[in-house]
Amino acid sequence: MKILIAGLGSIGFRHANNFKQLGVEKLIGFDPATKPRAKFEKHFNFPVVDSLEKGLAHSPDLTVISSPNYYHMEQAIMAAKQGSHLFIEKPLSHSHDGLDILVGLIKEKNLFTHVG
Repeated sequence: MKILIAGLGSIGFRHANNFKQLGVEKLIGFDPATKPRAKFEKHFNFPVVDSLEKGLAHSPDLTVISSPNYYHMEQAIMAAKQGSHLFIEKPLSHSHDGLDILVGLIKEKNLFTHVG
């Protein structure tokens, strides 16, 4: 299983640790900031990217969205369009804008999606 973690702050880092302990061998980290990418790459020795598009180019099976909540909806829609299952940190978003699009994509592509 290939997992993309979008947002490499403390929550994203914790998810990466958990997945590594579970035996996931293919993690990709995304963060627009240099410092969290460097920390992730050094600690996990997995690839890191500086854009969500580059992360999605790895065709992840699952995308974990642990970025600031005002990015959640946009990132979830982008990942769903690629057919990636979703785990989205709470809250789902700071607004309902785009919710109908996201729900439509989830149904159309039969994606597992969880907000936690």
